[in-house]
Amino acid sequence: MEKQEKQEVNAQDKKVLKQEKEETVEALKNQAVKKAQEHKRAKRDSGKWLKENKTALILAVALVIVAGYATIILSPTPDDVNVGNFHGNENGNGTGIVTQDVVPKMFLIYSKECNGCHAGNSFELLLRKNGIEFAVEEVEASTLEGQQFVKELNLKKLPILIIDATSLSDSLIIQADESLKIGAGSIGLKSLMNVLSINFPNNVLFHPPADIYTMQEVGLDGEVHVDILNDSEACLPEEGKLAKVDVFTDPYSENYLKSRETLQILQEQYKGRIDFQYHFLPLFFEFPAEIPRGNITDLSKFLVCADEQGFLAEAEDAFYARYCSISDNNLFEPFEAQNCKDSSHYGLPLVGDETHMIAGMDLNYDKQQLNDCLYDIENKFTEDEVLAKKLQVFLVPTVTVNCKYSTHAKGLAKALCELNPEIDHCKEAPDPKLSQDILCKINPELEHCN
Repeated sequence: MEKQEKQEVNAQDKKVLKQEKEETVEALKNQAVKKAQEHKRAKRDSGKWLKENKTALILAVALVIVAGYATIILSPTPDDVNVGNFHGNENGNGTGIVTQDVVPKMFLIYSKECNGCHAGNSFELLLRKNGIEFAVEEVEASTLEGQQFVKELNLKKLPILIIDATSLSDSLIIQADESLKIGAGSIGLKSLMNVLSINFPNNVLFHPPADIYTMQEVGLDGEVHVDILNDSEACLPEEGKLAKVDVFTDPYSENYLKSRETLQILQEQYKGRIDFQYHFLPLFFEFPAEIPRGNITDLSKFLVCADEQGFLAEAEDAFYARYCSISDNNLFEPFEAQNCKDSSHYGLPLVGDETHMIAGMDLNYDKQQLNDCLYDIENKFTEDEVLAKKLQVFLVPTVTVNCKYSTHAKGLAKALCELNPEIDHCKEAPDPKLSQDILCKINPELEHCN
């Protein structure tokens, strides 16, 4: 009898526990659904916010100009945020429903002169990739509202995002990946904007009076994007030429080494029909601080002077054969450009005797013209820096077309088509890419050309 009573008690306890568990789960589900409904309402209200606050934001933006300054405010490093607090199905509420306490709000200002330049914005893509919902309104620059934004914020390059800083939160987690170099792990969205404003001080700016960020495209997705210089008059190429292309680079830039082939193909394809100009924009921070500036610029001096004499590609090959050489055969192979980091010389600039030796033994410089060029080289460097600032070039390798379009060196083919769709390669495909036929015409020794 006693045993039976115990069994009945245990059965009753189990029933109570089961009921309590069901009630707890149901409560959690109701709580999650309520949060989801609140988020949906918040998202809807965000869209309403964008419409209602557009005029107010423009007026607030005007304070930036009235105040006469725009500085980056650095917040202290936030506490680590548990990813499970954001993702409901990862150590969160267990329901699989993702909840979000805030909705980032922003305007995207773009120009119809650059069709599609604002499509595929990498910051929006980053938010989507991390499951973060946001509210954005696109404003064309020539509209009345667009003109106000451009004027009050002195926007020089489009497209650009105007982000409401008060709508950002570190509860929204961004995961690190290869294209987003923020180190291992993750970072809160609010903190990420601070990091970007430090890493790209000319492209991502915080404006305290209006409490907003302005953010130019910085390629967070690792892809090539095309910008349009909003306040620049197009510079015309020489008569009879299709375009004027200005190439801004640091010869030690890894990205430049990997994009040289694209540039050389286009230079060969349009030889005599497009005016290519080479400009030096240094990245001194890529080398240890103790290395003298003069040592870092030695290579650039000889390359600028080689460009002046018309054999830049040959000069680059000769110098890179030493800097990137993996096989030590004094030839610069295409694979070495992609794997320059494997060279024992990588990270140590070519200096002094090395540069003079290569210039004297491997290259056919006109000595008098070279001496004149080297004598005036600092003035040339200054001119390059002034032009880069005028054309809003702060990253390398960047190319500009007719002082109007700017993009990564690998995007030059697309930028040329934006300017002139009648150019040869633009007729080959809607998304212009250099065909294998063109590659084989330039280098018939490639394997696939046989």
